[in-house]
Amino acid sequence: MIPHVGGRRCIFDWYHPELERLTEITSAWGQFHWNYIDALARGYRIGASAASDEHQGRCGGGAPATAVFGSRGGLTGVLAEKLDRASIGDALRSRRTFATTGERSFASLRQGNVWMGEEAQADLNVPLSYRLLGTAGWEEVSLFDADRCIWRRNLHAEAGLSPRRIRIRIGGARIKDRYRAAYWRGAIEITGAAILDVATVGFDHPEQTAWRENATTVCFTTATHGDTDAIELTLSALEDVRIKVSADLFGYTKVGDPLTPPVHTACPKASLETSGQDLLTKSEVVLDLPGVELRLAVECVTESALPRDIAGDIEWDCLSLLPRPVHALFLTARQRDQSRVWTSPLFLAV
Repeated sequence: MIPHVGGRRCIFDWYHPELERLTEITSAWGQFHWNYIDALARGYRIGASAASDEHQGRCGGGAPATAVFGSRGGLTGVLAEKLDRASIGDALRSRRTFATTGERSFASLRQGNVWMGEEAQADLNVPLSYRLLGTAGWEEVSLFDADRCIWRRNLHAEAGLSPRRIRIRIGGARIKDRYRAAYWRGAIEITGAAILDVATVGFDHPEQTAWRENATTVCFTTATHGDTDAIELTLSALEDVRIKVSADLFGYTKVGDPLTPPVHTACPKASLETSGQDLLTKSEVVLDLPGVELRLAVECVTESALPRDIAGDIEWDCLSLLPRPVHALFLTARQRDQSRVWTSPLFLAV
C-alpha cells in the first residue's frame, strides 16, 4: 500500500507501519516534496517512491500534458540483490529505494554499511556517504532531517558563478488538492545591460514558453504542479543591471472560458525587483508566495558544465540537528534541467 497524491491527497492522520512502507513523492500529477516531509515529521518510517499515474497505461512513462496531468511521470529506483520478483519485493518493503521525476538517474545514501531505508544507531565517527548519477548535471544537493534542510551543496557556486548569466526560477503549486497547478503569465524587464540570449529550462511542452517581447523584455507563460521551471538569461554584464520580474498567477479552468482562467486568489500577482550588484553579493534573491512551496527566485548560475556523477561524505559536525529520538535523514537533488531525485531516509538514533 503506497499513499500518494493524485486528484486527492493522502491524509497521514492514518498510517499503518507494516503496510505503508513507501509514499509517492512525484507523478504525472506533480511533485509532492511537502507530503514526504509531512509524513517524516510525524515520525513515520516511510520511504521514497514515484510512479506515472497518468491514467493512460504507460507504466514508467507519462509525458506531461496540458491539464491536471501536468508533470512527467516518475520512476522508483530499487537497490535489490537480484533482478527478480522476490528480491525487488524485499527491497521495496525494506525501503531501499529512491524516486526520480522520470529520468534514469540514481541516488544513494548510507552510513557505512547502513543503507537508506534502514533503522540503526548512528555512529558519529562515520560520515554519511552519498552518490548521484544523472544526465543533465547536478546543480544542488540537500540533506533533510524529516522536514528540515540541514545541509546543502550548491554546484553552481562550486563551478564558479558567471558574471553575466542569471536565471529566473519559478515553482510550486497553488493548493495541495486537485487542480493544484499555478499558471504563470509574466515578464522579465532588464535595464542597464543588453539581453544576449534567452533559454528555457524545465518547460514541459510547447504551450509553456518564453519569448523576446522587445529589446529589454522577455515574456513567459508556463504552469507548475509542484515542479520548477526556469529562464536563463545571458546579459552583456551584471554590475549595473536592474531586474524586475512580474507575473499574474491563475488556477485551472474547469468551467468557463479557458482564455480567462480564475486568478490565484491567495496571490493573484507576484513581483520581484533586484539589482546586479545585489545578485553578485547574495547569488540569489527569493520571494516565497502564498501557496504550496510556491516561489519566485532570481539566481546567479554558472556557464560551466555541471557534473553528472558526484559523490561525497557529510560529517556530523556540519549538520544542524535538533534533539529528536530518531533522525529521518534523506537526500534530495536537482539537475540543471530541473529534474529531481529523492532517497529514502536513513532512520538513525543519535
